[in-house]
Amino acid sequence: FDLPRPGAGDADPPPPGTPLRGGRVELAALTELAQLPDQWIGYDAADLVVLPTGGGDFFAALLSPAGDGKRAALLEWVRRGGRLVVSVGENARVLADRPAARELLPV
Repeated sequence: FDLPRPGAGDADPPPPGTPLRGGRVELAALTELAQLPDQWIGYDAADLVVLPTGGGDFFAALLSPAGDGKRAALLEWVRRGGRLVVSVGENARVLADRPAARELLPV
């Protein structure tokens, strides 16, 4: 989708590297653990990763031993400056009891 941008009527496109790619935002949804990158560099194209915790088994799989490598890649990407939002809602207490979740929630 496109965000409103200043000077949208201008004929010249914004220079490369400007914030929000000149108002253009692209979304992607990964719904299976196997789709997540195994290495932090796989997140290079992402500006922000949002992990929802409700519904489905995706988040549970990420916290399981099978998700160790995928979780490590995500955490390394965050350590290198990546931005991660974990939407917990009613699951906050459940996640607080899971050691793997505490890695994702250092607050």
